Order: sequence, then structure tokens, then C-alpha cells
Amino acid sequence: MRRLSPALLAAQQASSGTPYVRVQLSDRHAGVPRLRWTRRYTGDEDDYFHAAACAGDGALLRARIDSRRHLHVQRVAHPGPDSDFSHWTDLGLVSASSGVTLTTDGSTVLLCYVATDQQTVLARESTDNGASFGTPVTVAEAGATVGWLAAGASPWGVTALFYSTDATLNAVTQTAGVWGAPAAWSNRVASIEGLACVYDLDWNLAITGQDTDGNSLLWTLLYGDDFSQAAGTFSTLTVVERASAGSDLVYRAPSVDYPDVYRLFAVQHYSGSIAFTRPYWSHTPAGVGYVDGYWREPTPFEVTASYGVALTHNSAHAWLSAPFGVWMAPLLPETLDVSADATALSLRSNPFSGAVALTLGNDAGRYDSLGSEATAFTLGAEVSVSPGYQTPTGLAVSPGPAYWIDGWAHRAAPGAASVVLNATDGWGLLSQWRASRQFAWAAGERNLFQLLSFVLARVGLGLT
Repeated sequence: MRRLSPALLAAQQASSGTPYVRVQLSDRHAGVPRLRWTRRYTGDEDDYFHAAACAGDGALLRARIDSRRHLHVQRVAHPGPDSDFSHWTDLGLVSASSGVTLTTDGSTVLLCYVATDQQTVLARESTDNGASFGTPVTVAEAGATVGWLAAGASPWGVTALFYSTDATLNAVTQTAGVWGAPAAWSNRVASIEGLACVYDLDWNLAITGQDTDGNSLLWTLLYGDDFSQAAGTFSTLTVVERASAGSDLVYRAPSVDYPDVYRLFAVQHYSGSIAFTRPYWSHTPAGVGYVDGYWREPTPFEVTASYGVALTHNSAHAWLSAPFGVWMAPLLPETLDVSADATALSLRSNPFSGAVALTLGNDAGRYDSLGSEATAFTLGAEVSVSPGYQTPTGLAVSPGPAYWIDGWAHRAAPGAASVVLNATDGWGLLSQWRASRQFAWAAGERNLFQLLSFVLARVGLGLT
């Protein structure tokens, strides 16, 4: 059902009128910005445990452990294309078998790591956006070797730190500067090979490892703050990706953040023929909750990183960090109103298929760079077609529908040039999808709405 404003409804009911169509191109996929990553730093640091976060003043904070067991931190006050990401501060010896994590709440920054005994979990706090850190404070005595760490801070002054020991995940919270007692989860896995957290009304976790049957998995789960999960409790595990035992494929080192939607990176390590170790990225559709477990089909990120990449953001950019590299991407997608150049528009809508062909005048060569690195409007860019009228109070349109570019053609004639954009609708996105693995659910585990939502999410679409 299409909603019409009073002015648009009056124009539609008038005996005559002048039609108008607003056409916009946007670097989005189903309403979600497509992050355009540009590498800003290439170094020779060890590929090892690391973390990243953005402070309340926008500074980019990074932490890493090197092969000599030294912990290093870095603060770039105004990160940008010309920033220097090569200078580190050495904080001394730490565990060589354990991870490191950073989390921020305004100007407060918490750096957590493990002592050289591999069992004592430590925290150092900064109250000046990471410019300096206090002395270490003991958070927990794990009683076993600590593996991976992750943390998240709520805006209500509660920080939760998560750490793995063997195949157990533990949580400990800090309130008013006081750490509580650690509590273990009740889930059962064979190993934990990575951990990540972002706070958004609950502590939303991503975890990689093996189940008791030897399959390698990427899961999500919640540690509750009384939104989608009861406070102080763990949810069950939700499978995002699975690799069967014996497939030579394992998942490890996830990272998760919420700059606009939930975005997730995790490493796929393949040890078979033509082996590779690279991160894959995914995100939830617009408006979907973390608890729903709906993720777009993972896509490779072209870098070799055994310990993955750390994802964070400030007000203007998303950032990816590895010890040896930094990437940035604008959070605001490029958008172009091409209504004035539109000379022809053809819409086709059939059951299970739909398409649009848009002709744009190109006499000035404005669209010569389509498909090049100089423009965001490449294959998959979103085309929004909003029909309407010219009314006495100005132009009035009814938003949508949306299509996604799957090709174009340049045309030239004596004294004229044009480009024809061809785009498909959501049915076309579904027809292009190829599942990376088999999906199966027990009878009664999900209803029809949930099954459709899961499938649509694999191409980035939401179902309402």
C-alpha cells in the first residue's frame, strides 16, 4: 500500500496534472550503506592478538601484542587519510597465549589483557580518552590459561568483560569502579577460537570455535541487560556459519560493531588445496535485532590476517585495524539525485520478478565514470524511484520502490549521449544468491516468517 501526502492525493484526484519522478542513486544495499574501505596504513607489525576502539572524542585507539609478549598501545587523536599509525607505546610483558580488548564509554577507556602467568586478568583505565592509562587492576584469577577477551560498556556505567578458559566463557562486570565475581556460561562447546562484543541494550557477542562433534562454527549469543535477554544471563548459541568436521575450514577471531547496523567480521582459515586465511564480513538487514540472528551472506575481505581485523567507528568513519594495517570507510553513503537527467523510465513488476530501465542524458559526460573507482555507483548500487506530481506547493512524491543496478549501457547518437541503467528488484537479488552451505532446522524450530526472514537476510533484505 502506497501512502500519499494530502498535496499528492489532491494532485492525483485532479482532472489534469504534471507528473514528476524523483530518481536517486545511493551507495546502499537494501538501505544499508556499502562501506568503501581504503587502506591508510601498511606496516610490518606481527600478526597477533590485537584490538581497536574509538574514544568519545573520536580518537582511534589500538592495542596489540607482539611475538616478544609485549603489549603496545596507540592513540591517533584525529584519525584521517594523512594520519601516522606507526607509533606505539610499549606497556611491558603480558601473556603470549591470551588476547587483549579495548572498550570505551565517553572519555573512559578500559584496556584489558592477561598477565605473564596467563591466568590473571588485568584492566587499566583511562579517563582522558586513552591519552594515558592508570595502573593495572586485577579483574579475575581465572585458574586456567585465558584465551580470548572481549568487553563492552553500557551507557549506564556498567562494563562487562568476557574471557575464555579452555571451552568455557566467563563474564565479570564492573559497576562504580568495582569488579564483581566471574560467572561461567552454561553452553557447551569443544573449544573457543575467538570472541567479540558490542553493547547495544544487551551485550551482543560473537564467538568462534568447535562444537562437540568437531564442526567449526561462528555463533552469536547475548549476555543480558534486561532487553532481549534477562540481566546477568547468557542466551543459547545461534549459528551464523558452520564448517563440517573434516572440511579443512575453520572459523576464528571475530569482530563485531554497531555503526549503523550490526556488522561482523570473522576469519575463515582453509588448510586444503589453495589454502587461505582471510576475514569475511557480513551485516544484518536494516532494522533487524541482534537476537534475531539474520545475517547477509559473508563476503571475503582481501587481506591475509590470522587474527582477523578489529572493527570500530567514530561519528564520521568506520575503521578496520590489524597490527599491520588500518582501513577507513565513510559512514555516510554517496547519494546522487539524477531526476533532472532522467529522460526515460520503464518499470516492470511481475510475480517473483521486477526490473527498471532508466535512461539518463549524458551530453556533458557526467556518467562516463560509472563502474570505475572514481564513483560509488557500481554494480549493486541502489536506485530509488519515487513517482509523484508537480503541485502548487512544489514537487511531491511517494517514496520507493528500490532496485539494484545489475548493468548499464552507454549510447551515442549525433549530438546526443545517454546511459541506460538496468536494475533488478529484491526478487532479482534472491535469484542471484547461491548458498555457501546447506541450511537445516528441526521440525518446529522456526516458523514460516522466521524461515523467510532468514533467507531474505542472506541477500540483505528484511521482512516486515
